[in-house]
This record gives sequence, structure tokens and C-alpha cells, in this order.
Amino acid sequence: MKKILAPILSVIILVGVTLGAFFLIKGAIPKNKTYSLSIGVSVSENFAKSKVSHTVAAIVTDKDGKIVALRLDTLDYTAKVDENGALVIAKPQTKMELGSNYGMVAWGSAIAEWDAQAKHFESYVTGMTLEQVLAITNDMQSPDAPADLVAGCTISSSVPEFKNAIKKAFDNQYKTTFTTTGTVKLGVAITPAVSDTSDNDNNLITLKYGYSAIAEAEGKIVGAILDESENVLKVEIENKAITLAAWNSGNKLQTKLEQGDNYGMVAWGGANGEWYAQAQNYANTAIGKATTGLTDLPIENVAGCTIYMGNMKQTLIKAAGNVR
Repeated sequence: MKKILAPILSVIILVGVTLGAFFLIKGAIPKNKTYSLSIGVSVSENFAKSKVSHTVAAIVTDKDGKIVALRLDTLDYTAKVDENGALVIAKPQTKMELGSNYGMVAWGSAIAEWDAQAKHFESYVTGMTLEQVLAITNDMQSPDAPADLVAGCTISSSVPEFKNAIKKAFDNQYKTTFTTTGTVKLGVAITPAVSDTSDNDNNLITLKYGYSAIAEAEGKIVGAILDESENVLKVEIENKAITLAAWNSGNKLQTKLEQGDNYGMVAWGGANGEWYAQAQNYANTAIGKATTGLTDLPIENVAGCTIYMGNMKQTLIKAAGNVR
């Protein structure tokens, strides 16, 4: 009996291996692919209008350095005073959050609202390398502007910031990697905290922004990354109006990821890890969860993370809610 079964089993195994190899070659069995997830922030100023802008780009790239997914958003902050000349501190919304309320169509007769134009740019550059993105002209009214890009994106003032934020995401030395067989979706978020930090000599506004990107595939979070920035805006007020705005002396426009070891938590604070390492340890607590399942993330007693985690949790939750 054994002599009869042995050849039959060998044939079955051979057929199984052959079919498996065939389907793998034909693509019927999905292959695990490795991707990089990164984030970058571009800062610009229009001090004549007492306005500063932070544009964030979240990118997923493949092994060839091509963009698989891109998400963009911009947060404008404009310093204002009330009728008595006192600073007005308000929490701003991002342009994606404002949607049609941003008013480009209603007030500027634009071809589409900012969020729709930014999404068109995202789609247009998907599949490109960094070099190809940077080769796009900044002027959407130029004859050199690609017609299929201009068809849905004419915001020349935003395109340079998009490109710079994308470049910073590519240049980020603290990318995180993941593998999946599924289609990758991506979300990005900015969470602002604005406060009046004026002293006896200066009118100061501190802008503390958290940034996060969440990558999702097959219904689960496969990648997460965090960053933060802290910038101080100095304004002069005369006759109940802002007459001058500028970054405060010594202000660092680099994010904490950009500062890397120079942020100084280990060198100057004796921390058990630099900010970028601790932030990634916390971001990793979201891996494997559903995008709707981050409310139970801990904010204390996380291995390798001794920094405050409450704001980081909220930023991760917001990015997860923006996955598309």
C-alpha cells in the first residue's frame, strides 16, 4: 500500500509546487513589496500680511524611489489683533479641512477649490521620482506647465511649497519602512497649538504643530510616522494694528526630524533616546490596528518613549481619519 501511495503523493506535491510557481509568475499570488513612508514640511512667510504657512507632504515610495502615494495639506496662520490692539489667538484649520470654505471658487473664480487642486497634483505626480517632480515648473500659467496638470491645478503659489515639502520628505533620514501585498492608502494630518507667549518686551505667538502620516493596507495600519515643529512669531503693534511681523530671533524653522541629533534631548537632557527615535517608538504602537482603532493607544508607559505622548496620539488619530 505504501509503495502505491508514495508515487501518488509525489505527483500531488509536484503538481502543487508547479502550480504555485506558475501562479506566482503570473501574479495570481500577490508578492510582498517593501515601501518607505516619510514626511516633510515646507515653511513660507508673507510678513506683509502677517502670515506664515506650513505645507506638509506625506509620501510612500517603492524600491525604485517612485511615489506610490502622496498626500498634501497646508496650514496658514495670520496674526491678528482685536479692536483694542490685543493679540487674538485662534486655532487655524488646514486648507484640506476648510474645503469649499477656503473660498477660491467663490471669491477667486478658480477652476476648483484648493483641496481639489491639491488632490489633482497628488495624482499627477504619483509614479514619479523626486527628480521628475522637481522638474515641474512652478508657474502653472507658463507654456512649460504640463497641460494635464494645469487642467486640474493652477495654484502657482502652492506648487513650489508642494515640491519643497516633497523634497524634504525624500531627504528625511528617519523614514520608516513596511511590507505589504495590498494596495497602499495614505493619510496626513497637522494638529496646531497656538499660544500667546508675549513677555514684557515683545509680542510673541508660539506655533506648535504636530504632523503625522499613516499608511494603511488590507484594512490595517502598516506604517506610521510623526514630526513636530515649534516656531515663534514676533509682531509689533502700533495704533491697534500689526505693523511688523517676523520670526523671533533664534527661531528654528527646522522640524524635530530635520534637527535629528541636534535637537539635543540626549546631549543636553540626558534622555534615553533622541526625539526622532522616541517618536517612532510611539508611532509604531499604531501598527497592525485599524484606522478607527487608535483611541485606545496608551499615552504613558510606552517602551522607548518618555516624552509626552498625548499630542502625538491625537495627531495619529487625525491622520488615520484622513486615510484615502
